[in-house]
Order: sequence, then C-alpha cells, then structure tokens
Amino acid sequence: MSSTSPDASETFGGALGELLHSFYTTWTSASNYYDANQWCMQWFLRGSMTLYLVLLSLNNAKPSMRRLILLGLFAWSWKMHEGEALQWRCI
Repeated sequence: MSSTSPDASETFGGALGELLHSFYTTWTSASNYYDANQWCMQWFLRGSMTLYLVLLSLNNAKPSMRRLILLGLFAWSWKMHEGEALQWRCI
C-alpha cells in the first residue's frame, strides 16, 4: 500500500484534477497514478472491442466465409505479434 499510494494533494481541486487524469490514463496509456495494478485495463478494453467488432462483422456471414475470415484475422494477429506486448508484463 505504501509503495502504490500517491502523495496527498495540496488542494481539493488539484486532487480532483489528478483523479480525472488518472481515469483517463488508465484507458489510454495503461498507467494509473492511484492504482498501479490496473495496467491491464487498456488490454481488456482493446480485446473486448476487437472481439465485439469481429462478432458483429461475422453475424451474417456464411460458415465457410466465417472460417476464412477468422483464419485471416488469426494469421494477421500472429504476424503483428499482438500477444507479445502483454507477455512481458506477466513474467
């Protein structure tokens, strides 16, 4: 607790501004001034939106086309090394 707690702010307005900035950076840069353990929130948002958009786009596709598109997306993800960015944080 002592290593992750921030220092006290001088004013209430400054504390509120830091809190709002912390909420913003949690989702945009995967860092949080108040709770450093929430670095994964950006990855959850990105993964859930990707899954939602893929399922939405494949909703009316035929099964053979759906398999082809999913295979293409898997190959593209493999080529872009998307899993490696998260891997170094877990070790």
